[in-house]
Amino acid sequence: MQAHPVETKREGRTVSLTLITTRRFMVWVGISSLVSIFLALTPGFDALAYFFCLVIAPVLSIASGNLAISNVQQAKQLADTRPQSPWRILSHSLLLSLNLTLVPLAIISANILRVKVCDYGSGLLFYLVGPVMSAVFGTAIGHGLGLALRSGLGATLSFIGLILLSCGQLLWHFYHHPTIFAYNPYIGFISGAVYDDVIHIGHTFLLYRLNNVFQALAFLFCAQIYFARSRRPAHQSHDKPRIGFWTRFALALSTVVSLFFYLQRGSIGYEIERGHIETELSGIYQTKHFVIYYPQNVPYFKKNIALIAEDHEFRFTQLTQELATVVPYKIRSYLYTNNSQKRRLMGADKVQIAKPWLGEIHLTRPEYGAEVLKHELAHIFAANFAIGPLRIPTVLGFVPKMGLVEGLAVAVESSRGRLSLHQWSTTLMMLDKLPDMTKVLGPAGYFSTYGATAYTTAGSFIRFLIDQYGIGPVQKAYAGGDFDHAFEQPLPVLVTQWKSWISDPTRVPIAPDDLERARFIYDRKPIFNRICPLVVASLEREAEMANRRGNYEESLTIWRKVTFHNPHVPEKRFAQLDLLIRLGRFEEARQLGESIVVDPQTSAILRTRTELTLADVDWIIGSNESALASYRKLLSAPLSEDELRGIEVRYLALHTTDPTTRRDIGHYLVSRLPTDKARAALWAAAKRQNEPLLTYLVGKALFSEQRYLSAAVVLSSVVSATHLPTRLRREAERCLGEAWYHVGVYDWATHYFQQAAANTPPLAHGMLATLADWNARVRWKQSGTPTAVDGSVGIRE
Repeated sequence: MQAHPVETKREGRTVSLTLITTRRFMVWVGISSLVSIFLALTPGFDALAYFFCLVIAPVLSIASGNLAISNVQQAKQLADTRPQSPWRILSHSLLLSLNLTLVPLAIISANILRVKVCDYGSGLLFYLVGPVMSAVFGTAIGHGLGLALRSGLGATLSFIGLILLSCGQLLWHFYHHPTIFAYNPYIGFISGAVYDDVIHIGHTFLLYRLNNVFQALAFLFCAQIYFARSRRPAHQSHDKPRIGFWTRFALALSTVVSLFFYLQRGSIGYEIERGHIETELSGIYQTKHFVIYYPQNVPYFKKNIALIAEDHEFRFTQLTQELATVVPYKIRSYLYTNNSQKRRLMGADKVQIAKPWLGEIHLTRPEYGAEVLKHELAHIFAANFAIGPLRIPTVLGFVPKMGLVEGLAVAVESSRGRLSLHQWSTTLMMLDKLPDMTKVLGPAGYFSTYGATAYTTAGSFIRFLIDQYGIGPVQKAYAGGDFDHAFEQPLPVLVTQWKSWISDPTRVPIAPDDLERARFIYDRKPIFNRICPLVVASLEREAEMANRRGNYEESLTIWRKVTFHNPHVPEKRFAQLDLLIRLGRFEEARQLGESIVVDPQTSAILRTRTELTLADVDWIIGSNESALASYRKLLSAPLSEDELRGIEVRYLALHTTDPTTRRDIGHYLVSRLPTDKARAALWAAAKRQNEPLLTYLVGKALFSEQRYLSAAVVLSSVVSATHLPTRLRREAERCLGEAWYHVGVYDWATHYFQQAAANTPPLAHGMLATLADWNARVRWKQSGTPTAVDGSVGIRE
């Protein structure tokens, strides 16, 4: 029997429309496959983890929305022959969407064959909460638009418009508020600073996705009602559409829940505004040039807020002179109790942040005199030079040239430890680790270089330009990123001049030990080139928190997981040594330390630090002669100034004749006791015996407790001791300078800073610069124009 011609025509139409949807699905399979393969070949994005999910999520969301619109349009065209309920159409679209999400998942999972994956389960959870939920949300929105709008083109354009609108809202919030993180239904969670590598799925992300579910339901029910009304026959067009009770209830419920989430977005934490941060911090302290927001009820800030405000004003004065510009408005400074609070409220964890276009900085518990304050304020001052909405040098107006941005801020810092910026850069050149400066100053090269290396070398280069050509050309280069125009010579020529300058040993002298110090500090990989960077960083944070709680066994277990993921990285094994000592497992600590010492992957600095820890173990278990021999050898090691000073103190302490005093000093120095017990051991030793070393240790302890007058009195008796080593005398003089500064005796402060400088090795340019910075601070304080506090201290209600 032959088919009826009309039925044949309808069947052919059905097949044709189905083929259109199938072809569209295959196109998106191809696109998502290409994106996934590209990511699988890109370091940092090549494993099932946060960064892969961040990029693939919007692709899947857009694809799912497009497929849902196509599916609805197909169903509309077949409504007269094969009518389907909107929910049945939605289920088909969701099935297509979920099938599509399997494609990137399969590709990145197969990449396990070439890339190590440390926590597949965590990555899978990221994928489910991120890309899969984005795809489901995109499906719901596309389906609703397809129902509500007659034209498929109109629905597609509306869908694109909604995505752009959501991204616009995200950018608007980033531009006007302190936060650097964001949540978006089509993208998922945008963590913020790339150097903050502890990223996990918290309750905020889960609640946000629950909010997306109710938003999608509310949109679907609205679209369903509109669709039901629009398809009624013409003679019923004036009648109210029949809407079932459960449909109305579901619409009301989903709308109310969505509204509740919106009103509570600050409390939940997925969209935090400036007022929310200022309310939680609660304290306000105003000076002539700053409005400082700080945690009012935290003891550290209660005690130090006036000093911190003074430090702000000093750095303001310095930068006004050094950068030859003035900030005409009050800078907002937000201070946080710890990194966790800063991460929760504005998105930055380990990194400190400035938003130049808003004239604000965000710092965690700043120490008085720390360079980080000057660094972040430099970004605010440099905004005077830049053009464009972000007030920093960019490409196309929105892609930052981070090498130039950070280079200028680092260039105005007083020092970076023992050496100057130029000296560190010279050591990098000698180690063949100096990056291509023309790339570092570009938009992409900065992030492909290890952070500390990029910061240091960019800062050295900009410092060279300021010293050689003045601040004027640097201001011009910062405005547009065009060095050729600003300096009237090509950037490669300027780079060559800089390299020639830092390679001249008469200008930038380097001690042999400095090479090993630089090798240890800068021989690292960028975050995107490390093994499982996010998993390892998260585990290290867990281990650190367990250690702070005193759960040393738990911390040790977590560190062993880190070592399992990085078996050939000795630094990860070294972190376990201190925990084994705290647990009293000295033989196990010795075996681990010896394995690190003989490991060919161990750097000279790490090997030396391991030998120091093993010497501490010898002292703890009573092998004093062995410990003495080790300390004597290590006194000439290429370690930091603080470490060498600690070795010298240990060496002298072991020469103490009284065994009880020697034992108490050992408890204080090497036994890893809690602070209160260690201090008690020191006080007991000091009462029992009066000698320069104990007096020095007591003075340092008083200084660290900010008991400046007592510290000054005690340390004053130390610097005149004839048998005190130069390194310890220099540290006592530095502490005396700071102590008398805080007491207000500025002439004595200047005297001791000058004495410390006279006892500093001539090649330690960074240490000398730090002391010069303190002398500048004394002169500023003596000028009588410090803080200029307006009044006030207040509490935000």
